[in-house]
Amino acid sequence: SCACHPAGQQYVLLLQRTELKARDAESIGRGDKGGAAPPERVRSFLRLDWGSEGLYFEELREKLPKEMLVRSKAFEPLLQPEAVRDELAEVQLNVFDLDAWNSSHFCFALVSGLGGGREYVYR
Repeated sequence: SCACHPAGQQYVLLLQRTELKARDAESIGRGDKGGAAPPERVRSFLRLDWGSEGLYFEELREKLPKEMLVRSKAFEPLLQPEAVRDELAEVQLNVFDLDAWNSSHFCFALVSGLGGGREYVYR
């Protein structure tokens, strides 16, 4: 899923990924009755934004506050990393310009360019 946020005057794109990870013996405790523990759902977030220095990205452990939400979208089937890479390639030659190509233009271009998906309420 992804969401556009205005961080001050800077809009950022937040991509969320959920992975299933096997639990180790310490995380499930010693009370296991011999059955395999179900995998743990782990969410990670990738923050992308476009500023005067170009593309900025950062992995985050938590969502940005919902008060920052402008637009959010869920992708089914899941959004593949290649699709994000291809959309970034489409805008890579753009130069930051406060009026013509700024962080807002970047966010909305990527959300629209990624196609599909459905709008949803950010939680």
